[in-house]
Amino acid sequence: MKFKLLLLAMALLNIQVLAQIPVLTSATTNPTAGEVYYRYTCDTTGVTDLGTGAGHTWNYSGLTVSTTASSDTCTRFTYAACSSTPYCGDYTSATLADEEVGFLSGSTATDTVYSYYIFNSTQYSELGTESHSGITQLSSSEVLMNFPFTYNTIQTNAFHILDEGYGVDTITGNIADSIIGDGYGTLILPSGTYTNVLRIHLLNHALDTVHFFGMTAYDTLYSEAFLWFVAGFHMPLLSMTCNAVGALPQQVNLYTQMPLSVPQTHGVVQSYRISPNPAKGRVLVGGITGNARYEIANIQGVRMLEGILTASANFVDVTMLPAGLYVVRIQDENGQVYTQKLVHE
Repeated sequence: MKFKLLLLAMALLNIQVLAQIPVLTSATTNPTAGEVYYRYTCDTTGVTDLGTGAGHTWNYSGLTVSTTASSDTCTRFTYAACSSTPYCGDYTSATLADEEVGFLSGSTATDTVYSYYIFNSTQYSELGTESHSGITQLSSSEVLMNFPFTYNTIQTNAFHILDEGYGVDTITGNIADSIIGDGYGTLILPSGTYTNVLRIHLLNHALDTVHFFGMTAYDTLYSEAFLWFVAGFHMPLLSMTCNAVGALPQQVNLYTQMPLSVPQTHGVVQSYRISPNPAKGRVLVGGITGNARYEIANIQGVRMLEGILTASANFVDVTMLPAGLYVVRIQDENGQVYTQKLVHE
């Protein structure tokens, strides 16, 4: 009898595990106008592909945001209606656009780029990208994901691309790519631990023709990328790009809905002091002179705690927060805002 009960328990466990295979749909993956995301460039030192498969765990808790000034360390993506952007007339079938603003060291804006998409119930597709310095248009949309998309899903694309830098050079290319749901499981990042995550493996083959000041050159490129998605977060949680198949990652990006550091936009802001940081139980907020409202959110933008601080009640109990990286936002009586990162161990 005990043996039969054990078999039944194991069967129920197997059913539960199978039921947790993540499935991405339009409702859980497509963004809407007004959503804002941030992409941070991470240091690639020591970062490798940790394998994949069913029920896999990827531990990238040691990732750090790069401070290299030679490239954008942060890009802010703001989704908007196509009609509200300057190049909508070139992408009449677009259902949504995003404004991409790059920053050096999180503060100095470098360039603004607009990308145009088709988001609907069956697919997530890109039409092209445009800015004052150039244009990238696709002969047909690049289908980034057909829905539903899950583990072992395989899709292929073939399209022609025109990449024109105004007055400088023109690149035309024939692109073929394969998109594979090659694993699912748990992803561990500095921001926390995420379950029911689906990893997508992108294999790309490009044959480029480059026209540069009257000269023509040809190039064949093979590259791959890995992207981790979780239902409800409308960007990858993490992405890795390799310049060659099987090579070490050349670029690693972490995505959040909350900035890891926020430029002050309400004038001179009182400098509050949050300690200890990292924290394990409760944190004290020094510098409170009147009433101030606080919010603590994880870096996906989910508000975890909120309340009022005063000079005599200036501490917050964070015991119940899972270990990870958070953003503390404090607004004083004058509407001025102070933002700081908080690590909870």
